Amino acid sequence: MLVVDTSTGVELIETAGSSCHEKILTADPHIWLSPKNAMIIVEEICDGLVEVDPENAEAYRRNRDDYLLRLEELDRELESAFSGASRREFIVLHPAWSYFARDYALVQVAILEGDKEPGPRYLAEIVEVAREENLTTIFVDPNFSPKSAEIIAGEIGGRVVPLDPLAEDYIENMRAVSREIGRSLEG
Repeated sequence: MLVVDTSTGVELIETAGSSCHEKILTADPHIWLSPKNAMIIVEEICDGLVEVDPENAEAYRRNRDDYLLRLEELDRELESAFSGASRREFIVLHPAWSYFARDYALVQVAILEGDKEPGPRYLAEIVEVAREENLTTIFVDPNFSPKSAEIIAGEIGGRVVPLDPLAEDYIENMRAVSREIGRSLEG
């Protein structure tokens, strides 16, 4: 069995976690939520498939090239969508969108610290940031409890909007994510 490290070539973002006794730096695992990274991932997957099934190499390469063109188009769309945004911050429950934010010069404000629910002090800080920046949308991952997001939305008179990092149709999902985050930046 061949194991393919699809993060090879991706510039990883480090996140701080902690154990009982020390802070631990780990790489944010959500690399696929960046079309730029997705292009690298597609290349790595194709190389792995060619290695284990060289007889079908041409088909794998053709499919890779077709999909890369679609990802390049998506990346251009997202660059254009966010290039003129006057605001850059968006609030998320789970910090899955770091690579997306980095690629399009946005700032992800996360409610959860790792996978832990925030304490009252941190919730108050998020509410303060939301009010200062006039942020009224909180994006939630359907795989996590939206309780904290709903509390903050209630405090700021905002709304809770789901963004699915694991949706089946990657390109259409990224377009939908872009539209929702774009709307939240309009204020």
